[in-house]
Amino acid sequence: MMDNGNLTFTDDSIKLVEVVADSPISNTQSIKTLIIDKNGKHYISLQKWWREAKETPWREGKGFHFEPAEAKGAVEALKKALDALTRMD
Repeated sequence: MMDNGNLTFTDDSIKLVEVVADSPISNTQSIKTLIIDKNGKHYISLQKWWREAKETPWREGKGFHFEPAEAKGAVEALKKALDALTRMD
């Protein structure tokens, strides 16, 4: 897992609860799955993160903050898409 100690959220009301998964793309890009707290409510965050250099903080990129029911629907849809793609190969 990459260094996740210095994540910079664009919304100050968001607090990191847990890093669940980290899929490095390079030393300066990563897709992170997090549990976050936003205004007292927990969400699953699936986002691309970037930084200018290995020594600089991670910056939040594009992605999603899912409520649990939304996450379940997204997982099911991604599974269907992956299955369909696998059949094409």
